[in-house]
Amino acid sequence: MNAVEAVLVAEVRIGPVSRVRPLAGQRWLVQRALGELVVLDERLTPSWRLELPTGRPGIVAVADDLSLMAVSRAGQLVLLDGSGRQLASVLATPSGSSAGIFTADGAYLWAVLPGLGSETPTPASQEVWLLDVATRSLLDRCRVGLFVDDRPPIRHPDGRTVGLSLWVDGRAAIGWAVAERGRIDLRLCPWRDFVLADVRPAGSEYLTVSRTQGLVRAQPGVYGREDVLLRLRLGDDRPVGALVVSAATHGDDVWDPQSGYLANDLIVAGTVDTGRHLLVGTAPMGLLAEVVYPSPIGGSVPIPSGQGTWLTVGGGRVQHWMLPPLPGEQLQLPLT
Repeated sequence: MNAVEAVLVAEVRIGPVSRVRPLAGQRWLVQRALGELVVLDERLTPSWRLELPTGRPGIVAVADDLSLMAVSRAGQLVLLDGSGRQLASVLATPSGSSAGIFTADGAYLWAVLPGLGSETPTPASQEVWLLDVATRSLLDRCRVGLFVDDRPPIRHPDGRTVGLSLWVDGRAAIGWAVAERGRIDLRLCPWRDFVLADVRPAGSEYLTVSRTQGLVRAQPGVYGREDVLLRLRLGDDRPVGALVVSAATHGDDVWDPQSGYLANDLIVAGTVDTGRHLLVGTAPMGLLAEVVYPSPIGGSVPIPSGQGTWLTVGGGRVQHWMLPPLPGEQLQLPLT
């Protein structure tokens, strides 16, 4: 397989990092392990910082314009403004994992929370909540299975629809939620044993990765026992492309669930065991090249922006990468 050397756009030393999320406008939200949120621009220059409140809060969601943030703290879902000032305690919730995302216009907050009605909620009692930000009120809630902790909700490019990775009846499932007149409309994808990795920037399809309870391993099925990177059309969930892991590495390896779209027709995919970063074309779906780096990246997975670039995080460093100029001339056809 041919190799393409990544071009370093920028680098910053920021210390240990617990989470990175892409924001609109080639920005990145970085949660430092020391308890600080930092927004980095495309040159990885900090443009916004916020020291998190005491009490080891969990970040549920941050609005794209940084005017609002939701954190889970001391059994409550707390809404803060961009300076960290508390606006409201929206809900009292049992302790447990929480995740969420604001709609693009900031009108609604989607939150996945442990279900109410039990002092010790079981994983199966988790619920999706739809909250009106202006009134701080709960509009609707919907019981779901266990939320997959390491797969945060992903907002569709339409700004309204949210993709969720869930455990339903002991199997991974993907749900699509949208607010319709203040009510939750939740649709489950019929495919099981897959989690949501990313949504195509154009919004017409989504990328999934094999997943089973507790392990990133495929169940026996239409693609056999191999791990598979699967693209599905949004709306009817029909497969539009698939790539088994043995096409890139040994058959016991698995695709990293942070694989995603560099652009509408180009995916950057990571492998867990071998730590390879691979460029995958979509028309047809196939390997194009392996990404290599001018210096070690500390075992990081690629974190794509959907705008042609990606981050790696490791060794206290955040690095921003792009492909060499005129990549189309190098990557016209799948390479064998």
